[in-house]
Amino acid sequence: MANLKSRIEQAEKKLGPQLGNQSTEADDDALQLYEMQFYLYGQVHPDGRDLMATPIGIRGRELHEQKYGPIIPVHLCPGWSEGTTASREFEHCLHHDPNAGDLLRWQHVRTMRGPEMNEIIFGDMISAWGHQIPLLPCPLKFDQGKLFKRQRNGEWLEEVDVSWMAHWRGVECDARGEPQEWAYGRTPSLWEEPDPNPLGRMPSIPAVVFEGVIDGKHRCRPATTEELCQPETDEFFRHLWCEVPEEPAPAGRIWVRDRRSGFYGTLPVEHVAEATQGPNAEYILWGK
Repeated sequence: MANLKSRIEQAEKKLGPQLGNQSTEADDDALQLYEMQFYLYGQVHPDGRDLMATPIGIRGRELHEQKYGPIIPVHLCPGWSEGTTASREFEHCLHHDPNAGDLLRWQHVRTMRGPEMNEIIFGDMISAWGHQIPLLPCPLKFDQGKLFKRQRNGEWLEEVDVSWMAHWRGVECDARGEPQEWAYGRTPSLWEEPDPNPLGRMPSIPAVVFEGVIDGKHRCRPATTEELCQPETDEFFRHLWCEVPEEPAPAGRIWVRDRRSGFYGTLPVEHVAEATQGPNAEYILWGK
C-alpha cells in the first residue's frame, strides 16, 4: 500500500508545475477525483484511500470543503432518517423531497441514471485521472454503457450498482415492502424470492406514488393505471418526453408512443412488433 502511494506521488511530481498550478482545469480535475474516491472501494485497485492520500486528492478534499463545507455525519443530516431508496431517487431526479401524491416513473430514473448520463459522469472522472495521474492505469473504465472496476488481481468486474435498473429495483423494493438486499443483487441467497434475475426484468412496476411520511419514513406504493396516465408535471421531463419528435429515430430504432403516459420514445426495430401489437400492447407506432 505504501509503495503504491509512493508511485502515485512520484507520477504526480514528474508532471512538474502542472499539479502546482492551481488552474481551473486542475481544480476541476481535483473535484472529479474527490467524487471518484467513493466508487473505489472493496477490491478495487488503486482504491479511494490511495487516491485521497495523494496531493491531487488532498486538493480535491480542500476544494470540496470550500465549496460545500465539511461532510456531515448521516445521523446529523436533517431529514435523513425519513429518507428511503425511493425518496432519495425522487430527490435525485426531481431535486426536491417527494410530497404525498407525487409520482416517480421508471423513465425519470432511466433518464438520470442511464448509460448516457453515466458516461458523462464517469467519463469526466476517468479523464481527470488521465490528466493528473497519467503514469498509473485508472481503476475505472466505461465501456458499452457499463462501468467496470479493476480488481487487485487485475481482473475487470462490472459495477451493476450504478445502472438505472439497479436503482429502480431499489424503488420497487420500497413499494413492495421487500428487503433492500434484493435491490442490487448483493445477496444471491435471496434471489429465489421473488426473482432470480431482478435487474434483467426492470421495470416490473412502471411508477410509484408517494403517500407522505408515515411512521417516520417516506412511503410509496405502485401507481394505478389512472395515476400512470397523469400528465408529466416536471418541466424538464415534459420537454424531454412529451413534445412531438422532429428528428428521425436513430439507426435501428423506431419512434413509438406510450399508450398510457403519452410519452414519445424509440425502440429497437426487432422489439417493435412485440411492443405495439396485441390487446395488451404498451406502445403505438408513431410517425410516417
